[in-house]
Amino acid sequence: MIANYKKTEIETGLKKTYATLSNALNMAIKDYGGTNTWNIPVSDKITMGKDFAEKYFIPYLKIAKECGDSQSSDCKYDFFTLKGKVYYPMENGEDYYNRYYLADGSAIMLFPTLNEDGTLKQIIVAVDANGWKKPNKLGIDVHIFMIGTELNDAKKFYSWNFTGYKDPQKNIVGSYGVCNTQGAENSSGLFCTNLIRRNGWKIPSIDEYVKMAGGDNSYREKYPWKF
Repeated sequence: MIANYKKTEIETGLKKTYATLSNALNMAIKDYGGTNTWNIPVSDKITMGKDFAEKYFIPYLKIAKECGDSQSSDCKYDFFTLKGKVYYPMENGEDYYNRYYLADGSAIMLFPTLNEDGTLKQIIVAVDANGWKKPNKLGIDVHIFMIGTELNDAKKFYSWNFTGYKDPQKNIVGSYGVCNTQGAENSSGLFCTNLIRRNGWKIPSIDEYVKMAGGDNSYREKYPWKF
């Protein structure tokens, strides 16, 4: 079935890209220590993200194309929430993440976040396991991970909403970021990655999803992985 094929493609691509990035992170940690010790000069956000990528990530990855923050036609890339709104990592709608296309066809986007005093808070890595291919939606083919100094363990990636959210229902029920098609317009889909990761890198079936939502059958209509 086409639906099963697409689910398998997403699961395989996500797991593979996560493994590739984790391997790169592990090699960087071997060379530089945990991310809580990394020295990333704080400057403008584009430059800081680029400096971070070129020092700690790019040397350990096979890059097919480096776009940086270019908005040229061959580099322009938007991705969307489950409700179809363009997703901006920053609340103010700024777009200052750096884009890289990998040799395996996937794409990664990196952008830094700062503390109020301007020091590095964390680096967020958005992954699109199938690159340019649609649908380019959060929780479907686009998944967001975090690494950085504010995390308890600065030696691994975390999927969004990892903190204390071992209960899958907390990734589905609510508004902001939740993994359902009726969540907040500007963030729906963010938590789908956490749901897939905690489900052994498998997309839950619709019955499993409803069970995770507390058995509420109304969530059958909010299931995000309908192909």
